[in-house]
Amino acid sequence: MILRARLWFVILAAAEAVIAILVYGDAHSSVRVVAVLFFLLIFPGMAWIRLLQLYEPVTELTLAIALSVAIDAALPGALVYAGGWSAGAALAAVLALTLAGGVVENVRAARKPGSAAA
Repeated sequence: MILRARLWFVILAAAEAVIAILVYGDAHSSVRVVAVLFFLLIFPGMAWIRLLQLYEPVTELTLAIALSVAIDAALPGALVYAGGWSAGAALAAVLALTLAGGVVENVRAARKPGSAAA
C-alpha cells in the first residue's frame, strides 16, 4: 500500500512540475493547452478520491473527474470573491490543493499499522 501511495505521489509531483513549467514558463503551444486541461480534469480530484480506497478504477475516475471540476470551479470562484483573482494564482491554488492530497495519502499510508515506513 505504501509503495502504491509513493508511486502515485511521484506521478502527481512530476505532473505538477510539468504543468508549472509549461504555464509559468510561458510555453505557448497546443501541448500546453492539452496538458493543462488533462491535468485539471483528472489530478485534483484523484489526489483526494484515492483517500477513499475504492480500488475500482471506473468509479475512482468518475468521482475524480467530478471532484476535479468542482475544485477547478470553487477555488477560482473563491479568489474572485476575495478580490484576488488572477489565472496564475488560481492555478497555483489548485496545484497546492492537489499536492496536499498526495501528501495526506502518503502520511496516511506511512502511519497505517503494519506498513514499513522505510
